[in-house]
Order: sequence, then structure tokens, then C-alpha cells
Amino acid sequence: MTTRRQGRGIAKRVRLIEAGAELIQSEGPKGFTARAVAAKAGVALAAVTYYFASVDDLLALSAAQVCRQWADAAQEVVRRTNVRGQAAAAAGIVAAILPTGDTDDVLCRYEQLLAAARVAPVADALVGLRPALKEAIASILAACQVRTALSAELILCLADGAIFGALSERRPDPRAVVHDRLTEVLKDSAC
Repeated sequence: MTTRRQGRGIAKRVRLIEAGAELIQSEGPKGFTARAVAAKAGVALAAVTYYFASVDDLLALSAAQVCRQWADAAQEVVRRTNVRGQAAAAAGIVAAILPTGDTDDVLCRYEQLLAAARVAPVADALVGLRPALKEAIASILAACQVRTALSAELILCLADGAIFGALSERRPDPRAVVHDRLTEVLKDSAC
């Protein structure tokens, strides 16, 4: 009986974390409240404080879940990368760091990244994501047999800058802008 009850408790805790992650992805950190998470998880509001020491603890775990999903998606891109050349590497990097979907999905992700700077538990989780993205970039470059004088960190910074520029200028296809900038930089920095 206790094992079954513990299993239900673990399942409820996981549902809350997953619901929190979904809220972070759809609404950003500002949309994350105990009431919103409980409603999305389909549990009583009291479950939040029962299963977590604080709402910030749930927020931190949910943000970490979002980052794990992002890192897993980047690693999936690495596994699928099998074409050589700078353009292929640029395409892989774009696929690894940008969300699937349309321009609004890309804009939403970057709005959330900016908002995360004001929310310590989310910002802390994002710090842990950066090494995974750099590793994915390095792996994509290796798989595409692209040698460059640029570090994965610098390539990630360049991609972030290109995406911010494309979004702020309301370019119709920000992915294409990032791809073109990365292809250009990879060609210019080839070893």
C-alpha cells in the first residue's frame, strides 16, 4: 500500500514539474504561478506546497526540465547530422539551438530567454544549458568535417546575435538569416 501511494506521489510530482515546464515554454517565467501549474497538472493547488518546499523549487526543477528538453533536442540534431560542409554545419547549428515551429515560436523562445534573466531559478538553469549547446555545436562541426578558428562559444554568441537582429528587424525567416550568417562566418574562419 505504501509503495503504491509513494508511486502516486512521485507521479504527481512529475506531473507538476512537466506542467511547470510547459508553462515556462508557452508563457515564459512570468506565467509561472503555483495556481497555473496546479491547474495545468490537474491537481489541487495544495499539491504544489505538499510536494515542493517552495514555488521557487518547483520553478527551478521545471526550468531544468525545459533545459534538458532543449539539450536533448540539440543532441538529436547531432545524431542526425551526416552531411559535410559549412552550409550543412550552419543548418545543423540552427536546428540545434532554435525551436521547431514558425517565427513566432522563435520569438517566444528568445523573449523567454530575456525574461529569464529576471528570474533567478530559471537563469540558473539556463547557465547549465550553455555547455550542452556548445557541445552540440562542436559535435555538429566535427560531423560536418568543418574546421574553424572559432570556438563553439563564439559561434553560439554569433547565432544569438543574428537571431536577435533578425527578430528585431522583423525578418520573415529568422532561421534563414542565422543560417546565412553562420555559413558566411564558417567559410571566412575555415582552418
